[in-house]
Amino acid sequence: MNRVDAAWAVGRPIIGGTTRAFTRLRVYGSERMPREGGLVLALNHFSWIDPPAFGYASPRTIYYMAKIEAHRIPGLGQLIRTFGTFSVRRGESDREAVRLMRQLVQDGRALGLFVEGTRQRSGVPGEVK
Repeated sequence: MNRVDAAWAVGRPIIGGTTRAFTRLRVYGSERMPREGGLVLALNHFSWIDPPAFGYASPRTIYYMAKIEAHRIPGLGQLIRTFGTFSVRRGESDREAVRLMRQLVQDGRALGLFVEGTRQRSGVPGEVK
């Protein structure tokens, strides 16, 4: 078990309890997620609670990609990196982020991407980036 998997093993019950306290979380379909092998989760992003909710609902460790600005927020940056989140520079070609995404999937990991590139506060999925 690597450091990120260990963080998820400890954090998932805490995150799940906290997420359930703030939302009416309903989980269905998680049994259809492959338990091994690389995969990409193309997720919609409507709220700040989405990353912990998907993380709680997933039977696997999710390596999220998040904007570099989130990594610069004191406390939040350290927390999300503990859970395997890596940064991407938006609005430009971030080849290092692309290399890391490819490597994670090739290594059999689950990559989580919020496909609109930002939260959709309207409640309707936005354009895929």
